[in-house]
Amino acid sequence: MRSKTISFLTLVLFFFCMMPPGRSQTSPLSTRSKKAAAFFTEAINYYDQKDYDKAIRILDRAIHEDSVFVEAFILKGDIISEQQDPRGAIVQYKKGIKANPDFSPTLYYILANVELMTGLYTDARADYEKFLSYPGQAKDKQDKANRNIKSCDFGINSMAHPVPFKPVNLGDSINSKYDDYMNAVTADEQELFLTRKLPRAHHAATESTEFNEDFYKAKKVDSVWRKAVNMGSPVNTEENEGALCISPDGKYIFFAACDRPDGYGSCDLYWSKKTGDSWGTPENMGPVVNSSAWDSQPSFSSDGKTLYFASSREGGKGRSDIWKTELKPDGSWTAPVNLGDSINTKAEEMAPFIHPDNHTLYFASRGHQGMGGFDLFVSRMDADGNWSSPVDLAYPINTYADEINLVVNAKGDVAYISSDKLGGKGGMDIYSFKLYKEAQPKRRTACQPDLNLSTWQRGKRFPVPLQIRLRVSFFSLCLLKRTMG
Repeated sequence: MRSKTISFLTLVLFFFCMMPPGRSQTSPLSTRSKKAAAFFTEAINYYDQKDYDKAIRILDRAIHEDSVFVEAFILKGDIISEQQDPRGAIVQYKKGIKANPDFSPTLYYILANVELMTGLYTDARADYEKFLSYPGQAKDKQDKANRNIKSCDFGINSMAHPVPFKPVNLGDSINSKYDDYMNAVTADEQELFLTRKLPRAHHAATESTEFNEDFYKAKKVDSVWRKAVNMGSPVNTEENEGALCISPDGKYIFFAACDRPDGYGSCDLYWSKKTGDSWGTPENMGPVVNSSAWDSQPSFSSDGKTLYFASSREGGKGRSDIWKTELKPDGSWTAPVNLGDSINTKAEEMAPFIHPDNHTLYFASRGHQGMGGFDLFVSRMDADGNWSSPVDLAYPINTYADEINLVVNAKGDVAYISSDKLGGKGGMDIYSFKLYKEAQPKRRTACQPDLNLSTWQRGKRFPVPLQIRLRVSFFSLCLLKRTMG
């Protein structure tokens, strides 16, 4: 589950703020059994200590003493949801409603949220409607309930009209027993980059996290992917790296790294140049591009001029937005610009992927109308540089859960995703699938014969200009033209 369904604070609100008229302030619980109340208080203590198994056992004793003890069912549902069992939580919330259907309208709202998160669209819709039937509910909850009813309707309709989707696991050479996330594939589809989430035992131990994220790469030989290998130092470190993209000629990578000494925010954007078969020491992109907030998930345009990325910086529309920065003739980067209302909402947008046609943007959004959680969308840029209204990629590419990253090949007919819902080798696995026609980019053949990114200035923190010459080879451009023509 993406978040807590109900917290201890919510329970307190249930007990003290949402009691039916006439209930005693000194005895807010619905039970009249002193034993049940005592067990409940004991269970709260274990819950607060995160000893969930013991809390559930004590709650069962409370329910044994009072079979219609609503709060006990609510707390049990909350604990089970925190144990990542939303359907088990639904059972408990429904038992609470059965014990007292009018205990609190908010319980219907909470139940509907969990049902929506698990794809039970019809049930969720009915419970949102039930919640809204009670007068005097908080406006923010009413607004969210009405929005989520639209998500339920969208989900029901999408499941009734599925799009073609036949994902193929990329196999043991790419996927591991750990979480593997798709990052990039070269224009000729002969090299693939991924992020693997490894236990800390693979690295020097730190207290910050149990896992470490590293980049891996794999090459295709005779149409078969060879074993993915760690990209090694200096790109990978003992800390986390993620969300890599690669320049059209395969000579530069851009990625995100967090909590580094030279960082400006929680996560910053970095780049590295390939010389021969080795990658150079990554460099921070500087204070013009990076902010004091979270900057991540870069995607570099095939013309070598625009870098798209996600950020939680000030000036956005929501919790995270998609921004872009452009390379100026003198080689410096422009101040990032928000992609605007067509793309960004008051909620969250992230994981942009700009297709090599430079006019088709895929991204994840929690704010645009979808099936619940993050859905994948596509938007197209017109001749004036305006983005079209995003279109949901639809079921079963999108589901009730979070779908966040999508990479599309240069030809536009094959997409790559990471998922833990399709079986697989471990947690998140990487899959490829034929992208249905309506979601494909509009193929473009125009390309410039030579791109020159010179005099890339890293910003005030690094006063000595860094000279970089990025030339997309004629071979690479012709390859792009052939595959997209």
